[in-house]
Parts: sequence; structure tokens; C-alpha cells
Amino acid sequence: MKNFVNSKSGKIILLIFVVVLLALLLLFTLGHKSSWDKDTGVLPDVNSLQDEAEEINEPSHGDMLDMESEKDDAGEEILLISKDDIYSFSMTDSNGILLTFKKQGDTWVYVDDESLDINEDRIDKVLNYLCQVRFINSFQTDSAKDYGLTQESPQYVLYDANEYSTLISLGNVDEKTGNVYFALNYDFSTVYVNEGKLNNVREYGIEELLTVR
Repeated sequence: MKNFVNSKSGKIILLIFVVVLLALLLLFTLGHKSSWDKDTGVLPDVNSLQDEAEEINEPSHGDMLDMESEKDDAGEEILLISKDDIYSFSMTDSNGILLTFKKQGDTWVYVDDESLDINEDRIDKVLNYLCQVRFINSFQTDSAKDYGLTQESPQYVLYDANEYSTLISLGNVDEKTGNVYFALNYDFSTVYVNEGKLNNVREYGIEELLTVR
């Protein structure tokens, strides 16, 4: 046995065995991290998955929405409010939940649970969508519900320092063009058409508006 290990062929076989063993160990480790236990249904830790994504420089869903908020869309401006003038706002998130935030000094807080740590930078990106809105077309109608616009539609309300409110209702998305229909202040007799950027704001979930530690 000693002669075999010391021989050239023995060393090659031993090296191959070690390489194969290490490869199997690596595959097992990666498979364990990227999946869940099928028997127990236990999902992997969300924070650890986010850390892994950041390590390979892949933008998260929230990061992608943030980047889109910085882009200009086409059309005529129908709403322009300075973000500094907004002291409170409400938004329907991707789960269909109406969230309300207010400003305390220079800090945003979630009204229903002020203990939550809000991602201030992301709130700024949300307001990018809501404080400057453009439309490429508009038309009069008595059937706004055909465009997904009713009082139950996802809504976004801005309150300024003078307690004046502006409400945006979001309707359907045109599957061919990606355009989104919207209305202002529950006036469903006029339907506006946004190029599509405005639709991104309803893709944020409450979990993406919190600071992950």
C-alpha cells in the first residue's frame, strides 16, 4: 500500500479522488443554500439571500424600480409638486395594501407602526413617480371602469403643507403598448394615458420600503 501511494499512478489517483470529493462537497453546499427543505417547506433566510445577491452585484427588484423612477417619460406634464412640499402620502403597494407615511421633522414614518425603520432613499424614489406625472393622451368617457378605473382602483394620495390633497387612481395596462390609464381626484369622466412609467409605483411592496439590517 505504501508503495502504491508513493508511486506516480497512485498519486494521480489520490489527487483525482480529492478533486472529486471537493466538487461534490461544493455542489452539496450550493444546493443547500439555493433551495429549501422539501419535507418541511422551510424557506431560506431572506436576509441571507439578499446578501448573496448583493455579493454578485445583482440589483434587487426594489433597486430596479428605483432606477426606473429616475428616467423621464414622454408626454405633457399634468402634475408637478416639489417633493419637499409633501408632508404625507398614501400608496397602494403590490400586495393591495394602502400604506400611509408622514414626515416627522426630516424623517418618514409609517403611520400604522412608527417603530418600523423606513428606507428614506426609497421613499424619495417613490415620490419621483408621484410628484411628476405626464400623459401622452386623454379622453372623455362615461365608462372609466372599462379601463380599470373605479373608486376601488389602486390609489396614491399626496398631501402638501397646505393640507391640499391630490389623488391618483391607477387603472389597467394596455398589453400591446405598456401604457397605463389613470385618473385624478376621482374624476373618472376624464381618463389619462401614461407611457408606462407611472405603473411601476404599484410594484413596490411594504417589505421593500423598510431598511434591512
